[in-house]
Amino acid sequence: MGAWWLPHLQTALKILFDGFKVLAMHSQNTKEGRVGSAGRQGRATFSVKFLTSSRGLLFAHLAWDIVEEAAHLSKVFQADFTTVTRAMAAVNNFRLRLMNMKETNGQRLQHFLNQIVGTNSFNEIFIVRSADDLKEFVTKKQKVLDDVLENLEQRFSYLEKDPVLKAAAVLDPDIWPADQMELSSYGEKRSKC
Repeated sequence: MGAWWLPHLQTALKILFDGFKVLAMHSQNTKEGRVGSAGRQGRATFSVKFLTSSRGLLFAHLAWDIVEEAAHLSKVFQADFTTVTRAMAAVNNFRLRLMNMKETNGQRLQHFLNQIVGTNSFNEIFIVRSADDLKEFVTKKQKVLDDVLENLEQRFSYLEKDPVLKAAAVLDPDIWPADQMELSSYGEKRSKC
């Protein structure tokens, strides 16, 4: 049930930003030096445009933050011994983290913003910025997060609405009462569907 491709995307984004400076310089060299075939030069031109665009980099860092959180959720669903209550908690945790990203930036995005404050470069590579990039990004960020939250609700709403799954919550030992008397009758009323 988990998305097997999420860890691959997460790794790709990590590799992209770990080797950002080298990749940007190589693409710039290929583009300006007219090295390789026309197709290779075209890909290099596109890469340079993306890697030096503040808009593209802002979105890539936001995507990285979202993908990291989604990968945690995915791993819960891929685990061999996942319980319904653990899945429900993981979905709720993912929802809360996305909602938090609407108010504050994720770790990757904030790190990027801290690096470009007062400069037109990222990892010593000049980036193309306009005065409105950040303002436009904030609006788009809200829309992206709203779309992901809406998709999450559509995809996993059954976890909270299904009466059988709601009743299964009594099987979660993490929420069992500590008192032995309460525990002896715990769940009798809640497990009736």
